[in-house]
Amino acid sequence: MQLIIANWKNNPKTLARAKSLFLSIRQRAHKLKNIEVVVCPPSLYLPELSVGVSSLKLGGQDCSWKDSVPLTGEIAPSMLKSLGAEYVILGHSERRRYLQETDALINRKIKSALKGGLKVIFCVGDETRNQIRRGLDGIGGAGMVRLAIVYEPLSAISTQKGSPVAPSELRQKKALIQNALKQMFSRAVAQKVRILYGGSVNEKNIKSFLGAAGMDGFLVGQASLNSSRFLRLLRACERG
Repeated sequence: MQLIIANWKNNPKTLARAKSLFLSIRQRAHKLKNIEVVVCPPSLYLPELSVGVSSLKLGGQDCSWKDSVPLTGEIAPSMLKSLGAEYVILGHSERRRYLQETDALINRKIKSALKGGLKVIFCVGDETRNQIRRGLDGIGGAGMVRLAIVYEPLSAISTQKGSPVAPSELRQKKALIQNALKQMFSRAVAQKVRILYGGSVNEKNIKSFLGAAGMDGFLVGQASLNSSRFLRLLRACERG
């Protein structure tokens, strides 16, 4: 089953617009088959969007590295879960780049999220192998069942005016990630972990990533903020 994640980042700017966008997607997404759709809005919108959720799942965009430590401004995994979130994005390139999040910190966040019962969307970039090795250090194979990995190169991020990776290169990256997982865990674990792509994904180029690259899903940023575009993208995934 394809895993499609909408990362709204710090958008929309008002609750009213967030509810309108979410409702528009939800009304039409329930007809889709063989696709798991996760919307990750700003966390303060979660209480309003979690009411009556059925066809869509919710996720957070980050969480703290420890549930019980008092950290001003942080959001604990248990809080996200209580607000209806099933997933959380960790290791996103923007947090690595602008907030100087290290592999060690991300590793602690992943452990905290898994312990708190969340599923993890783990983002890695240009230093793929090292980020996987450090980010997943000390995590058992059982925890990997609740984790998906997103390959998200800086050169491809739409907000940085990037260009998507060629499908042939993406297929090689998927093989590299699977090999790294096989070395850390086992062949069985490597085959079960869904590997996604994030970076300038839209309704026009997504078919090439599904076919030639063989990706298991996508992390969608800018295109997820327009319900019509996002629904076209989802339908393209449904058709494969």
